[in-house]
Amino acid sequence: MYSDKYDPWECDRQFNSCLKCCKYVTIKTFFYICKKHGVTFN
Repeated sequence: MYSDKYDPWECDRQFNSCLKCCKYVTIKTFFYICKKHGVTFN
């Protein structure tokens, strides 16, 4: 289920932007930020 605000193109654009500027971000960082904002995974 996606939010009505979800835009796949914008999501890809932002992801690619992050890859260009943030060389030291890992999957661990991603999960840390998710947890910080209350996002959980099963």
